[in-house]
Amino acid sequence: MTKLLCPLAILCLSSICFAQSNVVIRWKEGAPNTDRIIANGRTVKTIIHDGVILSVSLGQERLGTDRVYYDKFVATLYATNTSERRIEVAPDAVTLEAVRPKAKPLKRETAEHLSNSIYRRSGVIAALGLIGANMQTTQSTTTSYESGSVYGPGGSVTYSGNGSSTTTSPDLEARRRANDQAAALGNAAARASANLQAVELKANTLLPKQMYGGMLIFDRVKKCEEALLRVAIDGKVFEFPFTWQRK
Repeated sequence: MTKLLCPLAILCLSSICFAQSNVVIRWKEGAPNTDRIIANGRTVKTIIHDGVILSVSLGQERLGTDRVYYDKFVATLYATNTSERRIEVAPDAVTLEAVRPKAKPLKRETAEHLSNSIYRRSGVIAALGLIGANMQTTQSTTTSYESGSVYGPGGSVTYSGNGSSTTTSPDLEARRRANDQAAALGNAAARASANLQAVELKANTLLPKQMYGGMLIFDRVKKCEEALLRVAIDGKVFEFPFTWQRK
């Protein structure tokens, strides 16, 4: 009997610990240990709980370059460890769900994947520009005046007149502009890629008194009035609702 009770007791204890490690803490306006501020035009919501300070914002942004960009949901997260334990922060522990008007989980996209898409589209635009420039030509017309005399048995004949010829050649200026544009597109894509990957949230371990944060990218749905951002950290799930006014 004792041998049967021991595994059962362990299973019960494991279930209790699992339940405790998945406590849901939801941000509510005016609730204790919560805050909301506006920073750089974005709403930042904060929850303070059991030695963890978690601040998040969620907005709709265009990521990329002036010529090549994608409309995405961008979540910014900062976690501060005020406890005496280690806290793990991981991108995979952050999820986003559209709530209204239609419930739908939104896929997270890595900065590397988005950067590759920006590079590919920039390369296609540059290639089309180069092809178009190579097809362009310029024409130049040369006009000349000719005169002279022809002598023969019957006497001499004097002639004079204007002659012209047209020459078609590649438009070198169009090619130069296309090459400059291709270089500019490549440089802009490189800068956008570096910026996205530099600010992306990466897995990290927070020691006591440390703070860490970064950005995460999610697919955007056009009609979204309410979304729910969930962050699993330190054995708890922090929920942050965000709403937008209907336009």
